Amino acid sequence: MSHAAVVVLAPNWLGDAVLALPAIVDVRRAFPGSLLAVAARGSVAGVFRLVRQVDEVITLRSDSRWWRSAAFRGDAESLGQYNLAILFPNSFQSAWLVKQARVAERWGYRSDVRSRLLTRAVPRVKGGHQAEYYQRLITALGMQAGPGAPAIDLTAETRAAAQQMLAEHGHEAGRMLVVLAPGAAYGTAKQWIP
Repeated sequence: MSHAAVVVLAPNWLGDAVLALPAIVDVRRAFPGSLLAVAARGSVAGVFRLVRQVDEVITLRSDSRWWRSAAFRGDAESLGQYNLAILFPNSFQSAWLVKQARVAERWGYRSDVRSRLLTRAVPRVKGGHQAEYYQRLITALGMQAGPGAPAIDLTAETRAAAQQMLAEHGHEAGRMLVVLAPGAAYGTAKQWIP
């Protein structure tokens, strides 16, 4: 596969963004010589800046009133340089955005009455873990799925900033810190596999 510039539209929620990381790495493997960007909401864009396989992160500014928003037009303008968009969100908005950006190839799941906006709309498969859901999309689009574990690359700056934030909130350096969040909204699809 060859495309000069590929953009992945990221999921909008933090947990989903993390679970999309393996599929983003799969996209990089499928397009090794291409520019790979991730377009994401400001609330999750920072996650993708920690993934070495991603060349650029575009922070999307439009919100739920996108259809009459100058921010939406700005988002479309920022995506105009890409010739392939892969949509992880199932929303009509994401498909309309890349259509308005005039991205030539627009690939994603057939959902939310957006099939005519996509150049490759694959049948949506329900069930299973959310990480598998994103990898099933890229597999249906002809790419190979790799390992399903998400990974980020923490720089020394990021580690130092985290240590400073923890210290400001009372954590003692060198003392073990355990964080546990076993639940998730919408059932087992977004919970970590035991």
